[in-house]
Amino acid sequence: MSELVVNDDFYVDFADEITSVGNNLESYLRRYTEILESICECAIKEGDVYKNLCAFVEYANLLRGQIDTIAALLASVSKSFVEEIDVADKELY
Repeated sequence: MSELVVNDDFYVDFADEITSVGNNLESYLRRYTEILESICECAIKEGDVYKNLCAFVEYANLLRGQIDTIAALLASVSKSFVEEIDVADKELY
């Protein structure tokens, strides 16, 4: 019978990395939308480009907080997987 070997450290490291990446992406999104808002306020004041850019910024702002939420969920699932494997291993041994 072949054995399934689960590298716990991989999943723990993945959880930490995905949290870090999520924080970085959230920061980049925040800065990106700030720049676009600045363009709407200072550079382009009217016309179709202005309207479309403002609409885009509005929708992009809806993404704020979503990346952190998804990253936290992925990290939680990764850590839970390790815990569930440990519980299952205890039942076998």
